[in-house]
Amino acid sequence: MRLGARFRDQVLTAERYRMVALPASPPEPAIIPAAAGAALTGERWTISPAGLSSFRSGLAAPLAMAEIELADGSTAMGVHCIEPTAPDARDITEFGDWRAYLRYLTATRPMSG
Repeated sequence: MRLGARFRDQVLTAERYRMVALPASPPEPAIIPAAAGAALTGERWTISPAGLSSFRSGLAAPLAMAEIELADGSTAMGVHCIEPTAPDARDITEFGDWRAYLRYLTATRPMSG
């Protein structure tokens, strides 16, 4: 990653979020706090303060950094959708994580020909 981030491990959120795919090219993931949420698998990364600042400044609305409660009761910084009614955002909570959604997109992509 150009920001010098290193993957640490996978995490599981508390059951109070929904995941959406924002219509961008490529699509962008975000979570939304929700009363009827689910536990979602995410990734924990280590990043320098300068890298985090650069990452934050590169986020465009409706994305923003905010604390996420994890299943073990701890918190971590993550990408939230600050406009839960973002036009054309697709609720992808059923997939459980972003990588599963991307695999679905790849498997269901129409063949060109």
